[in-house]
Amino acid sequence: PMPGNATEWRFPPAVAAALPVGLALVRPVVCFEDSLPWSEAERTPWLSGSPFGVPVVDHRGALVGLLPATETALAFPASPADGIASVAHRAVSGVWVRESESLGEAFATMGKRRVREVTVVGDGLRVVGVLRDVDALRFVSYVARTGTRPGFGGADCA
Repeated sequence: PMPGNATEWRFPPAVAAALPVGLALVRPVVCFEDSLPWSEAERTPWLSGSPFGVPVVDHRGALVGLLPATETALAFPASPADGIASVAHRAVSGVWVRESESLGEAFATMGKRRVREVTVVGDGLRVVGVLRDVDALRFVSYVARTGTRPGFGGADCA
């Protein structure tokens, strides 16, 4: 609980300001390694895993960029003549937050960048999850109502 009035800390903005993003991760996240050939990536069912995009990581799991959903939807079928060798060639700079940042900071980042989902990274920019606005709001609401954390775990790169 936050200091002050016992009921003050239950107000959702106070909860969001105090709790780290890492506690609110609820969805498993699928990442593409940057060296994955585009021809293999386009055949996977994982492209439909997120309506916002798929994180692209290096061989250590560190965030390289984001393969946007628009890219995955509009890029099919890729021909060998288009020169796209790997998913890294289609990745763009994505919005991310550290798992230790507060939910309040994550909401502020989402608002400034006008996104509904952010990639969550840990030490060394290693992808640990994806935070969607709706999941974060549900988490904050649950904690504000009950004073406890819901019984779900975080995500890790698959």
